[in-house]
Amino acid sequence: MPTPIIDIECHREYIKSLFQEDNIKKQEICDILLQKFGIHISLRTLESRLKQWGIAKNRLSEDTPELRLRLTVLFFDVGLEDKDILHVLQHEGYQIELRKLQTIRKDMGLFRRGSVFNKEESDMVLEQLVQKELDKGEILTFGRGLLYEYFRSKGHIIGR
Repeated sequence: MPTPIIDIECHREYIKSLFQEDNIKKQEICDILLQKFGIHISLRTLESRLKQWGIAKNRLSEDTPELRLRLTVLFFDVGLEDKDILHVLQHEGYQIELRKLQTIRKDMGLFRRGSVFNKEESDMVLEQLVQKELDKGEILTFGRGLLYEYFRSKGHIIGR
């Protein structure tokens, strides 16, 4: 005699909410169903139902031109770190995860730090850049903080 089919369809939205929004582990969801509703299901049954319903935690991150533009603004103009950029983007409604954000940022050529091996070269380039700006006369009266913001706004990443 085959095992009876356990009907948990009426709890589908509740299970989905626990799994995706509350980030509760599958085994804990099985325990909650037993405690709250008296429904005993195995972990494997829950996993197969989630798959059958098309419910998964892994959301596909979007990569749009608008996202890339916003990422550039948050990176250069605001000067945020990846975790802060992620928080802002998710708050604005973009569906993106940290790893995808880092991948997109690196793909765009936006890097935080230069290589230790290229330090002399990057110092020389920075020195030339500063000299060029000094020759223009635009940064003569800038303090350290203003210099930092000025070069960041021009798309150059320099340490404070």
